[in-house]
Amino acid sequence: MNKAIRNIITAGILLIISFIYESGEASFLNKFPGTRPSGMGGAFTAVADDINAVKWNPAGLGGQGGFNFTSFYEKLYNIDDLTYQYLAASYSLKKFGTWGFGYTRFGNSIYRENELNLSAGKEIIRDVYLGASFNYLMLGIDEETRLVLDGRTATLGGSVSAIGLDAGILVNLSEKFACGVYLKNVNQPLIGLQREALPVFVAVGAAYKPYKELLVSLDLKKAVKDDANFKSGVEYRFSKYLACRMGVETRPARFSAGASARFRFIGIDYAFITHPELASSHHIAFNLFFGKEVEKPVEVKQEKKKQKPARITTETEGAVPSVPSEKKKPRLDVDIDQLGVEADDSLAVIEPIKDVKPEDMININTADVETLNQIPGISLIKAKKIIEYRVSAGKYKAVDDLLNVSGISKKLLDNIRQLLIVDEKERETKKQEGQPGK
Repeated sequence: MNKAIRNIITAGILLIISFIYESGEASFLNKFPGTRPSGMGGAFTAVADDINAVKWNPAGLGGQGGFNFTSFYEKLYNIDDLTYQYLAASYSLKKFGTWGFGYTRFGNSIYRENELNLSAGKEIIRDVYLGASFNYLMLGIDEETRLVLDGRTATLGGSVSAIGLDAGILVNLSEKFACGVYLKNVNQPLIGLQREALPVFVAVGAAYKPYKELLVSLDLKKAVKDDANFKSGVEYRFSKYLACRMGVETRPARFSAGASARFRFIGIDYAFITHPELASSHHIAFNLFFGKEVEKPVEVKQEKKKQKPARITTETEGAVPSVPSEKKKPRLDVDIDQLGVEADDSLAVIEPIKDVKPEDMININTADVETLNQIPGISLIKAKKIIEYRVSAGKYKAVDDLLNVSGISKKLLDNIRQLLIVDEKERETKKQEGQPGK
């Protein structure tokens, strides 16, 4: 960029600064970092299931485990002098919730904004999360900066700071629906030369997951004395390692799109955002994931339901067919969770299951914890491990894949094999054949 163009841009920035710095509102209110949320049009209040929750809804931190990190970079409107950088990290303290730290830097040597965030989120009751953020806001202009307006010369140099408070709530209404509310600047911190209060900013969102791979979200965001901004986004996951997304918003009217790639604990996000008058922006983020999956699939949520203690017996109940045996053996009632350890298969009195009706077969790719727990020899712990493996490695392609699950021995699997299927087509085939399962 040559010197003339650079001077023109700098003059434009200073004109904006002359209004921003007076009240401080536009600066800390209208920019939200995070490549994944940006790619979804900013509709992230009810999603907030990754490290970006630090800035978008701290309540979402309560559903995350282990250690997570992100680093974000953008040239706002593709202008070299308007760089926007952000990094954040979170760590789960288990019963004390998940805590996050964020740092944001925007501007150049003439005008700069810096923000430090300390956030925390925790599940207070089942599927209800609360969160809060304490923000240290710093706004500064180079002391030698002067601006001439209406024949008067104004010196804009100096710096100011303030402390802001944000709060949020996130509720999983069902296995597919979630809603969230995020309040920014709850305490209305004073910033700017005239120490005016930053207005309270409210975001209300809803998220819907019709099936595991697809996520749809809607947000309504509004600041006091400002028009509402409607946002919507959609995300599709081709696999655990690859996803794409897009979104739209009304103020300003613009479109965004993005994609993510992940390998083990390393991830890269990209987002492209248009603007009706200014140049488009490109967002890039580098992520690290250590801990449990931040995605909340349907199967995992079902684990929170109250489960019937696992009972190891020669007889099964409910939808599971009875096991034929010439000689009745004593019933063993064992609450495996109370034992504190995984029960060995040798404790179970289990004989091979035969002659299973098609309608009684159990699909291990769709069954929940309670259904799997009804299978002879499958304790509550084993049932959870079966689902955890399904979430992390994908759907089972064959019944023998259960041997990859900790605690499932070949002997146990051989005894219950005829009860299990991996595809509903198998059930239909057995019905058409009109014969018991093999």
